[in-house]
Amino acid sequence: MADHLACDINFFFYIRFVLGFYHEFQISPRMRRLTRCYCCLVFVFYLILTYSTNPNYHSVFVIFVSLSELSFYIVYSLLMADRYLLQYYKKTPLIDEGANYRSIRVSLMIVMCTMTALKILIITINLAYKKGLTIYELYYGFLKIVAWICIIMGRLPGLFVFALLYSRVRLMRLKLENNDFDCRTLGQHHPRRYIQMYEAIMDRLEATDGAV
Repeated sequence: MADHLACDINFFFYIRFVLGFYHEFQISPRMRRLTRCYCCLVFVFYLILTYSTNPNYHSVFVIFVSLSELSFYIVYSLLMADRYLLQYYKKTPLIDEGANYRSIRVSLMIVMCTMTALKILIITINLAYKKGLTIYELYYGFLKIVAWICIIMGRLPGLFVFALLYSRVRLMRLKLENNDFDCRTLGQHHPRRYIQMYEAIMDRLEATDGAV
């Protein structure tokens, strides 16, 4: 899969899958059904955890609303299976010829780890300042950490799209600055090529409109 992507972001799909976000891996149809069932079970597990820490909630609907953002991300992943993100990251010769996007992967990993670590630190500090901390409060704090990690993973696809958009536009700008225009032949130095490149970048972004 990574060979067909402009930048290898499979690490992101694996992390999201472990947390309950569905992704269509290149596996057999039976295994795909099992992975879908796994994601559904993880989602039910989140609902049970929420109910166990909030015994006053008497309906699944109320629990669902209390986890509305997380619920939306997981249900959306079951419907879309990250197809829009894979489509946007698909390598295109016109746009990605000679490009090296490894720095995107490193930067996205750093951002993902930093956001997660900060949220864990904030929740941990809040718990540490509480006097007479009970087992229930520790359990609830752990649940908040898990829920926030999942929410962060649900929010990140939009960042992944705009990170690649920025890199592609920046690459096009560098090519424009370093190349001498030649209008005599329809080659790499012809202005029309850069117009086509810009249109391809915008078409790819427009294809994700509504999904991000």
